[in-house]
Amino acid sequence: QNRRRSCWGWGYTDGAPAPAALKRAEAALFPTNAGTSLAEPNWNTVAQTLQKPRFRILKDAETERLVEICSDDALDRVQHCYGKAFRDVVRALQGQFDNPPDYVAYPTCEEDILRLLRYCQREHIAVIPYGGGSSVVGGIEPPGHGLTQQMHWPRGVITVDMKNLDRVLEVDHVSLTARVQAGIYGPELLQQLKHHGMTLRHFPQSFEFSTVGGWVATRAGGHYASGRTHIDDFVLSVRMVTPKGVIQTRKLPASGAGPQPERVVAIGSEGIFGIITECTLTVQKPVRHRVSQAVYFDDFTDGVEAVREIIQSGSLQPSNCRLVDAIESFANGLSPSLTTTLILGFEASEHPDALEKLLETAVKIAQRHRGDVAKSAAANQTESSNADSAVDTWKDSFLKAPYLRDALVKMGYITETFETACTWDRFPELHKEINECVRAVAPDPDRCVITCRFTHVYPSGPAPYFTIIAAARTDVDRVLQWDLMKRAACEAILRCGATATHHHAVGRDHGEFYRREADPLFLAALSAIKRTLDPEGIMNPGIVINPQLAGR
Repeated sequence: QNRRRSCWGWGYTDGAPAPAALKRAEAALFPTNAGTSLAEPNWNTVAQTLQKPRFRILKDAETERLVEICSDDALDRVQHCYGKAFRDVVRALQGQFDNPPDYVAYPTCEEDILRLLRYCQREHIAVIPYGGGSSVVGGIEPPGHGLTQQMHWPRGVITVDMKNLDRVLEVDHVSLTARVQAGIYGPELLQQLKHHGMTLRHFPQSFEFSTVGGWVATRAGGHYASGRTHIDDFVLSVRMVTPKGVIQTRKLPASGAGPQPERVVAIGSEGIFGIITECTLTVQKPVRHRVSQAVYFDDFTDGVEAVREIIQSGSLQPSNCRLVDAIESFANGLSPSLTTTLILGFEASEHPDALEKLLETAVKIAQRHRGDVAKSAAANQTESSNADSAVDTWKDSFLKAPYLRDALVKMGYITETFETACTWDRFPELHKEINECVRAVAPDPDRCVITCRFTHVYPSGPAPYFTIIAAARTDVDRVLQWDLMKRAACEAILRCGATATHHHAVGRDHGEFYRREADPLFLAALSAIKRTLDPEGIMNPGIVINPQLAGR
């Protein structure tokens, strides 16, 4: 509880990777250019030089409560300026906080939010909903000066931090549902559900530093590779405060009564219609039984075909089906040599007898595709086991990866990730295009590593997740160097018929590519909904929808 959150990067200030992890990563890389390393800025200097709020909340009968819940403290504003993408980390380390929110609001109840939205409508103030701040696509960054000039507004920005709405309100043990407030963080949610003997089977990589409301607003993907992969699959109902009032959907297991309102206005809305305050989610008893096995391939393509057959078998729905290419496997300690690793896992809350058979079937499929089973026996894990295996190594690497990314950024590397999803027939071309197009615009193509893994798999296709680590030039802004590579990747993704994002959300970074991917008539329909719920266009302007189409 006494750990301090980083002002510039991921997680906690004491979360830096161990020297051994850095050494292993460097062994798979190349030297960086001299002069490209970065150091943490002096936060007192940052606070003293931060631009002042562009407006003041004047205290009167209507705004008295807003004055109480809104902070203009410099470090509060700095910490709510950026998410956790590479471009955010670099700018923060360079002390570039040129466009912070003017205030940060900390509501404690729904009435606070209603009051705030009424004020912001009247005063033409933009509102940015904020969960845990883990966005890697610019989803919580205030609109830039170009957008505000184009729109001739807003007067300023208030970021709404939901951290005080952090309770499990009720648990239905008969229907296995829980009604929770949207500002609750992942660990606190688990802790409160544990008192009821329940859990939520959804664990995004950002779990420790993100909230239920953020998961729903961004259609977050969890750790599990198949089955219920997204938060969508757990949401039964939502409550959302919009500038025009409160939307409350019904708690139903399923419905055929018209378009599903949760999916129309809440799930994936990224704060453009309103602020999610409550969600009803499906929960379950904690998992007690797990089996897992690592399989190794000399050829990444063989691993791809093995995964496709496993997920298309019809009888297998592994909780883990991570295919990790050779370079990433070696860098993360999954394999002692450059071999592709497939991590297979199955789990259950009750009735563990079938798990071994399911794992055995999946492993046999992998072996038919020239997979080599690890010499050690499969790790049969229960709650109390602490098996040392590739699965444990991967879990540890997975959780620490953002810290490692930040350490490499400070050392001078350009390093970032992006993800997508495509059908199986299109993956080979997509994989080839990404590698060729990104490397072609890298600062030094010979010092550019591009890795790939499958985070999620479906019968119709995989969700490939790419990591890029490149040497930076000293004479060009490092963010601009990354933007050039990211654009090349996004263009290749659209060209190959894949999606702009599988689970990172749209934000500002993917806006152009989402709008090119989506049907124009559908975007017009979304804009009409926004004009209805947010007629003044104050909610997270510039995200998802072109503000000109939205009436602003």
